[in-house]
Amino acid sequence: MAHFYISDNQPVNPVSGDFWFKPSDNKVYKFDGSAWNELAGLPIDFSTLFSGTVPIEGLVLAYALLADTGLPSAVKAHFVKSAAPTVGTGGVYGAAVDIEPAANKSILPLQVKTSTAGTFGTGETVTVRVTATFSDGTTASVTKTHSAAGDIWFAEADLAGLMKDGAYITKLSVDATSSAATTAVIASVDVYGLQV
Repeated sequence: MAHFYISDNQPVNPVSGDFWFKPSDNKVYKFDGSAWNELAGLPIDFSTLFSGTVPIEGLVLAYALLADTGLPSAVKAHFVKSAAPTVGTGGVYGAAVDIEPAANKSILPLQVKTSTAGTFGTGETVTVRVTATFSDGTTASVTKTHSAAGDIWFAEADLAGLMKDGAYITKLSVDATSSAATTAVIASVDVYGLQV
């Protein structure tokens, strides 16, 4: 099993296949059993993704692992999808819109953005919900509440809320509701990640 190290100091006693992110030079290395080799050409700026918490670091290093495994491109791919559900009213969610990977694949979200546009009524809020359905049939949801038009990006804790040990995401469902009896607000969600 590969280990993932995050330190400016070279890890002690690594084993072949271990990964090391060195923040001072913003590089990821893989140990081949005798030396650390830089994983060049990864399409990601690691310095903007590391914030000192485990969930995002694990996702980013998982990305590095996938990028360096030599798996065929059909096995791994960037995943950028959008969904625009109809906003329900009076606190009732509208119909959900599903975001699904290709057949026999799963979704590894690296970032999620909820957006609203249009005119908000006085005191109106719109709640956008993203629900992950896992391979074992269970679900987990994260909600973001908007009180004005704009974007809200998921934090690391939000992304961690869409993860489950021992299960993978088979689809994401997006729905939304307004606190008002009628609404002129539209909602959307963008998911950026990997399809594996």
